[in-house]
Amino acid sequence: MTTRKRTDPAPGKKPPSDAPTVAPADASGDRPATQERHVLPVVEERAAVTTHEVDKGGVRVSTEIVTEDETVETELHDQTAELERVRVDRVVEERPEPRLEGDTVVVPILEERVVVTKQLVVTEEVRIKIDEVTRLDKQSIPLAKEKVTINRIPPGSGEDAPSAPTGPGGDAPAHPDSRR
Repeated sequence: MTTRKRTDPAPGKKPPSDAPTVAPADASGDRPATQERHVLPVVEERAAVTTHEVDKGGVRVSTEIVTEDETVETELHDQTAELERVRVDRVVEERPEPRLEGDTVVVPILEERVVVTKQLVVTEEVRIKIDEVTRLDKQSIPLAKEKVTINRIPPGSGEDAPSAPTGPGGDAPAHPDSRR
């Protein structure tokens, strides 16, 4: 905003021809009755701003779900048991419990035999050795993915333009509820 103000000329200089003349005031501060009074207008400029819409086209965003098979490798562990029967024929006083010898479980098999005296005899032992095998397993697993397609709508094409305001470059912001 610009304001213009007129001032009295410096002492000893003549005022411009369009400048109003002002008589000096008397000692009481009153102006002489014969002096006429001038009003100076104060000028101010003001700006008026308006906007209007410009068709810059738009974009159409669409999604599509595509299923693709992907091969994955998984490490699986299998256990196998190998049975070995060993003849023992050993007499024992009480029933022995199964035991672990290294990676082998030994399970005593018992029978009672009739003799002059009754004896508990271990007739055989079953030895179970457990082997662990690691192998790779491949499986095909369907996975869903979304592919996004964006199509520009040229200005003035007559197609629906996005209703949201456009961002820089004229692209409309994508909203999840505006899928087509």
